[in-house]
Formats: sequence, C-alpha cells, structure tokens
Amino acid sequence: MSFWSFCTIRFLTGLGLGVLLPLATTYINELTPRHVANTYTIWGVALGWAVGGSLAGVVGVLVTPHYGWRSLYWIGCFSFVLIPILYVTLPESVKFLARGGRTEQIKTILARLRPEHAGRYRDALITVDSQVTTGAAMVTLLSERYRGTTLSVWTSAFFCLFCIFGLSGWIPTVMLQRGETFAASFGFGSLMQIAGFLGGLACGYISDRLGSRRVMIVLWWSLGAGSVFTLVLFNNHVINLSFVAAAGFFIIGGQFVLNNFTANAYETRVRATAVGMELSVGRVGAILGPWVTGALQEFYSGTTAMFLAITVAALIAAIAMARARSENQLVG
Repeated sequence: MSFWSFCTIRFLTGLGLGVLLPLATTYINELTPRHVANTYTIWGVALGWAVGGSLAGVVGVLVTPHYGWRSLYWIGCFSFVLIPILYVTLPESVKFLARGGRTEQIKTILARLRPEHAGRYRDALITVDSQVTTGAAMVTLLSERYRGTTLSVWTSAFFCLFCIFGLSGWIPTVMLQRGETFAASFGFGSLMQIAGFLGGLACGYISDRLGSRRVMIVLWWSLGAGSVFTLVLFNNHVINLSFVAAAGFFIIGGQFVLNNFTANAYETRVRATAVGMELSVGRVGAILGPWVTGALQEFYSGTTAMFLAITVAALIAAIAMARARSENQLVG
C-alpha cells in the first residue's frame, strides 16, 4: 500500500466515522422520552465511545505484536456484521416519519416500543405539522430564527474542545513539570476522561430533573474554568489530582450535554446537520488547542499561561452558551 492510498482510505474512514456521532446523538434524542433524554444519550453514546476507544487500545497492545498492524484493520472490518442487525432492529425516527406524513408506520413503531399501549396507538389520530420549513439545512441554521443560537453553539463548541484537547494533549508533560512521577503524569490523562464521563452523566441527570440543559452547561463550564484556575494558584499532589479530575468532570461533561442541547434545539429536518456542524467547528478548536497551549508553554517557560488560556476559553464557552436560546424557545 502506498502512502497516498493509505491517506485516501484513512480520509474515507474519517468521513464515515464523522457521521456516526452526530447521527447517533440525534437519533437517540428523538426516540428517548424527554425526561431521561440526557442521561440515556450519555449512557448510549458517551459510554460506548469511551469503552470502544479503550478496548481498541487493549486490542492493539495484545494483537499487533503477534499479527502486525494490518490485523487491527481486519478486526475493524467485523463492524460490517452490525449493519444488517441494526437495519432490522432499530426503528426509524418517529419525527422523521412525521415529516413525510407516514402515520401508519409511526403507529407501528410506537406500538412496538410500548406494546402495553398498542391498542391506543392503533386508534390514535396523528396530525402532521404542515408548516415545517424547507430549504438548505445550512441556510436554515443561519436563518433569523436560529442564527443567534447557531453562532452561540459553534462558539461554545470551539472553545470547549480547545480546552479539552489543550488539556488532555499536554497534561502528562505539564504534570511532570509540576513534580509528579512519570507513571502518575500519564494517569492524569485517563483520570480526565473517566471524570468527563461521570461529569456528563451528572450534568445530564440534573438537566433532566431541572428541564434546562443550557443552564447546566453554563454552570458546568464555569466550574471547569474555576478548577483550571485553581491549578494556577496551587501546586501539590492532592490539588493536581483533585482539580484535574474536576476540570475533566465539568468541561468534558458539559460537552456531552452540549451535543444533546444541539440535537434538540432545531427542527427534525436539520438536527443532524446542526450537531455535525457543532462538532466540525469544535474540531477546529480541538486542533488549535494543543498547538496554542504548547506555544504558550514555550514562550512563557511554564504552565501558568497555558492554564490561564484554558480558563479564559472555558469562560468564553460558558458566556456564549448563556446567550443561546433554550430548546423550548426555538422549537416549542
């Protein structure tokens, strides 16, 4: 395999994988009851993403020495087995069917999801909103109705992922500079990811109880900014451990719930595009995060400037999110 053919295949793989997270987030949010949507989506998407990524590393360590790196791609190919299984078992989005007026299919799916109410669904009269907007998805995202929230979401995603990747990319090196052992320094990265998953669950659960994702995301990122700023002021093992975990808990956890907010802030026709664009703009921040934080460490010979930059970025993300309109205001 040549270098360019390898790059081409990797690019196509990235296109496919890039579709999965926004679609999965949108799909689960549309099928899940609103009062548990945040918690359920984080268990379904974030946990699967984290466990899959962890298992990939374990499989790589165990398999590569014996069968070479190509064996990992063969193992990855077995995901094709899931395609017919998912096609048969997963129901279509009810809201998507409603857009096309396919009410009989809606009744069938609802009866399958809640068989105890099958008779009620069979006799139900389902009306379809005839005033759904049409036009290009990107035009809709930037229309007068959505423009303010779209720009707020994009800004929030950019600065949040700037923080996440800036921290996770440099945290082992930074902890070594702060006097931690080599083994402990690399453990901080794993600690952030675990804390982020737990933070997402907590933020999602409280959001479900309060009924406001936006407020909880603002609070989470504000607390995340405070956690990082604490690392500027103090340096000992307990502080490092506690507030690196807190930074992951609040900043990464808030990002998981931002995906859910975006999936619910737009009409069905453009929801997947909205989540995809949020993650795409955020990915620019993810690319710049490690580069900018690394440059700050080099120019200012220390970690203070880096932690201050991440603190400011987390606050900007929180402020931008505070300016977004709630889901009920947009689609209610």
